[in-house]
Amino acid sequence: MVLRNPYDATLADYKRQMSGSHTGNLEKSDFENEIWRKFIDQHMHRWFGSAVWFPLFAEKSKIPMLIIYYEDMKVTDCYYNLHLF
Repeated sequence: MVLRNPYDATLADYKRQMSGSHTGNLEKSDFENEIWRKFIDQHMHRWFGSAVWFPLFAEKSKIPMLIIYYEDMKVTDCYYNLHLF
């Protein structure tokens, strides 16, 4: 499971949905509205639900799970680290 910190995950998903692109940019005004506030509530609820539920499900089901933090993948040699397992 690749897990990204909730702030960056929420921001990236909002920018992707509002701009229609994975590399799109938004203006400050795009964050000063009710759409952004509702998006935060919905996305954070979904993020925390997934971050807690998936590991618990895997443990109960005896499914091996490796949690990799997205931020660690950006600053380390992920290929090397995965071979440690």
